[in-house]
Amino acid sequence: VGGSVTISRFYVAPRLSSFNPASSRAGNSVQILGANLGQATSLRFNGASAVITAKTEAALTVTIPATATTGKVSVTTPYGTAVSGSDFVVTNLPTTPVVS
Repeated sequence: VGGSVTISRFYVAPRLSSFNPASSRAGNSVQILGANLGQATSLRFNGASAVITAKTEAALTVTIPATATTGKVSVTTPYGTAVSGSDFVVTNLPTTPVVS
């Protein structure tokens, strides 16, 4: 029987669905939930690079960088970049000196 067989690979781009918690301070950990996240190479909070400390296909655990500001979260894998539909709220408040 003549013919040919073509084997194609397809890759699925990452997808973001939510954050846990939805807001926090720089230096704290946050879980970024979604799909196809296991090969994440970078994550950014409104452009500020974060350190990924743990990853699975469904979640990333990251440390919020000191330079993070409220805005979109983006995650990049070899198969694309996903951007959150909602903003992550960074709750860094200025430190007020205590005068006694």
